[in-house]
Amino acid sequence: MYRAGPSTPHRLVLTLGLIQLVCWGISFYLPAVLGPAMAAELAVSSNQIYAGSSVALLVMGIVSLPIGRLIDQHGGRRIMTSGVLLLAFGLLCLSGCRNLYQYYGCWALLGLAMRMTLYEAAFATVVRMSGIATSTAIARITLIGGLASTVFWPLGHALLSWLGWRHTVVVYALLAICLLPLFSRMSDNQRNAESTTETNTRAMKLSWNAVLFAVMTMLSAFLSNGMSIYMIIILSGLGVSPELAVWLAALRGVSQTAARLLSEFAGTAANPLQSALLATGGLTAGFMLVCYISISTWALMAWVITFGMAIGLLTIVRGTLPLLLFDVSGYGRISGGLLAPGFILAALAPLLFGLISSHSGIAVLLKWSLLLSVACLLCALGLWQWHTGPGED
Repeated sequence: MYRAGPSTPHRLVLTLGLIQLVCWGISFYLPAVLGPAMAAELAVSSNQIYAGSSVALLVMGIVSLPIGRLIDQHGGRRIMTSGVLLLAFGLLCLSGCRNLYQYYGCWALLGLAMRMTLYEAAFATVVRMSGIATSTAIARITLIGGLASTVFWPLGHALLSWLGWRHTVVVYALLAICLLPLFSRMSDNQRNAESTTETNTRAMKLSWNAVLFAVMTMLSAFLSNGMSIYMIIILSGLGVSPELAVWLAALRGVSQTAARLLSEFAGTAANPLQSALLATGGLTAGFMLVCYISISTWALMAWVITFGMAIGLLTIVRGTLPLLLFDVSGYGRISGGLLAPGFILAALAPLLFGLISSHSGIAVLLKWSLLLSVACLLCALGLWQWHTGPGED
């Protein structure tokens, strides 16, 4: 049975949410705004610039487990503070890069910093400090962090037109430095975590839970990252005008925020297993709609909205479901290890999406995506059956 546990202080949630908003905005969303200007000055293609994000995700996957262990051992405040400093240093290096090799080296450094500062680190910090985190606390952190593109895309465009991309990146580095005082409001004290490994049956289920959770998060991360880059291209390939494609794709961000708001309103009553089933079911239904039922404007709008809501909800599930399935005392290590494959596969998503769409077409790409979404749903169903079967409370 899912138990919410002690409430997380609102000040901690607000602090971590603000840190997420800024860190996402100055790292992950940076290429979307500054990428074209970078490509023009460095005399490379836009795809080569966007590949920097893939380098970062690959590094995040490689270091995910060690970073999770460090948070368990030393606390999130120290790790996230170091990550913010590293993020500022990486941005300063990025502002001075002169060729593609230096550019990718900077993104490798930023990838390490991102794993130390973004959602996974924040979730592990909340769990360590609270003993067990509520779904509401994690939903609130993602709700604030989810506004990063809303804030930093227009801010980045304004700074770019005023300062140019190099000085804009320097400003981003200064914003990272400005986050440091927020960590003084946090503590590394660890509350006792309640062990969830109560019986031999529970111990035997651990490995099966781990496989299903890892596959579900890995495939959903792959779809999310691939669609982040190719959704507009897919919509255009289905006959939508470029202007309408941009407008429809923008609904994804709004839908993610809406899903997180719904999770916030649900509060501690929201069961992460139910949320996983709802999210993966919506993911599958959306792809079935555009693959086999209709590609009208309204159908495409429904697909984008269901996809956005599913991904928004899965971000929360990624943080809350391990609390239900595994021993909370090792949350950082467990989540870090299980999410590592997702980072690595997500790094390959743009390349694989591009290969499939160019060689086989948009329709085949959507059918492959449907197949992956069905696999996610089956994993969620397996976790539900395995966790709520005989012997469970």
